[in-house]
Amino acid sequence: MPQRRTAVFPVNGQGTLVYTVRKKSQFTIYITPDKQKVPKSLDFDSEFSEFEEEQSFDTENYISLTVGENFARFKLKMHKDDEERVLKEEYGKNIGIEPKELVSYWFSYDRDALTLKYGKGHVMTQTTLLEFPFLEGKSKGEEEHIRKKYNIFFNAEEKKYVVAESEKMVEDVTGGLVKIEQTLQFYPNPLVTNFSPIVKDSSKVTLFDLDRDQFMFSSSLPPACKELYDNIKGLQLEFPEDPITKLSDAIRYSINTPGMTLYEKLKEKEEQFAYLRVTLGPDRRTAPGIPYVLEIWPSGKGSPIHNHGGACAIIKVLFGRITCNIYNKITQPPEQTEMQPLTRFDLNEEQMTWIGPNWYQTHRLHNNTDDFCATIQCYRYDFNDAIHWPNFDYVGFVEDKEKYELEEFYPDSDFTFVNLRRTVLDEFQKFLEG
Repeated sequence: MPQRRTAVFPVNGQGTLVYTVRKKSQFTIYITPDKQKVPKSLDFDSEFSEFEEEQSFDTENYISLTVGENFARFKLKMHKDDEERVLKEEYGKNIGIEPKELVSYWFSYDRDALTLKYGKGHVMTQTTLLEFPFLEGKSKGEEEHIRKKYNIFFNAEEKKYVVAESEKMVEDVTGGLVKIEQTLQFYPNPLVTNFSPIVKDSSKVTLFDLDRDQFMFSSSLPPACKELYDNIKGLQLEFPEDPITKLSDAIRYSINTPGMTLYEKLKEKEEQFAYLRVTLGPDRRTAPGIPYVLEIWPSGKGSPIHNHGGACAIIKVLFGRITCNIYNKITQPPEQTEMQPLTRFDLNEEQMTWIGPNWYQTHRLHNNTDDFCATIQCYRYDFNDAIHWPNFDYVGFVEDKEKYELEEFYPDSDFTFVNLRRTVLDEFQKFLEG
C-alpha cells in the first residue's frame, strides 16, 4: 500500500494542484470534503503529513483523478456504501503517465462552474487533456438540481482536502528546476481560460479591450512583473539627443561587417546561442543573472527552447520584430522528439509580453525578419519564490549521445550597454568619415 500525504486547497473548495513526480505505475489523487489529517505547515513535502504505510485511504465522499498507462479518468463517490462512478475517461498515447520522465501533472477544480480539468506541464488551455463540466448542456432547472446534489463537493463554506501518494527524491535525475520543485503546489484559482501574452498599459484600455480579452492589462500583471513593467515601459533604443547617428544603424553595421565587434563576437557563438546579451546594471541576486538585458537578434537567429528558472519577466521590443514560440513545461529528461510549440505570436516594435512561473515560462525567440531585432528583457523572482533558481534550463541536442538533454545556462553577459554603445558608435562614425 503506497504512503499518502494530505494538503488543503488554499481557497475554500477550489484551485489548481500541480503534482510533480516520476510515476512508473498509475496513481490517484483524491479531493474530499471529509476532514483529513493535514500538517501544521501545510507543506505537502513535510513528514508531518505522511500516513503510516499500511493505512489505506477511507472516506465516504470524494472526486478522484486516476492517471495510468495511456489513460486518465475522473471518478466520483458519494456516501460510504455507494459504488464509485466514472465521470469521464479518455485513452491515448500522450494522456497517461510518463514512467521515464519527471513530469508535472495538474488537476483544476472549479467550484463555481462545477468543472474538472486535467493536464500535464504548464496549466494552460493547450495542455488540457481531460475535462468534465457537470453543467454542460443542462437547462437552468437541471443546473439547480445538480448544484444541490453535489453541493458537498462544490461550495465555498468548507475546505477541500487533497490526498495523493507521497514520493521520494528521484536520485538518478540530475539538473533542472523541475527536480527540486515541491511535489505538490497550488494555484488559488482553477483554469478557466488563458491570459493573453500581450501586455497593454492599463491607462489606455478601452471598453472593447475589456470585452475582447485580447490583452493582459499592466495593472493586472503579477506583482514582480508589474515592477519590471513600470521600470522599462518607456525605454527606447534611439536617443533623441542625437537624431543623425542612430544606434540602430551602428548596431546593424557592426553585425553585418567582417572585422567589426559584433560580427566577430557572433562568430564565436554556438548556433543555438547566436544572439547577443548586453547587460545593464549590477546583479542584485533578485533574478537569474543581471535582471536587465538588451538582447540583439541578428536576422534568422534565435534562442534554444528554454525556461526562465521560474522567474517573472517582461520583454519589450525596442527595434524590429521578434517571433515568440511558446512551449509546454520541459520534463526531465526532455522529450526525445523535437518539441512543438503550443502557440506562437509576433511582437512588433513597442509591444511587450510577460512571463510568470506558470504562464509563458518556456519559450523560444526567433528573428524571422531580414533585419536585426533588439529587445529589452528584464527578470525578477516571484515574491513567493522560495528557490531562486539561478539558471535558465534549456533543451539541447547532444550529438555524441544522439539525444535531447536538459541543460543549464547561467545568464551571462557579452557586453555592458555603455561599452557596447560606445564601441559600435565609434566603429560607425569611422565608417561614415571614410
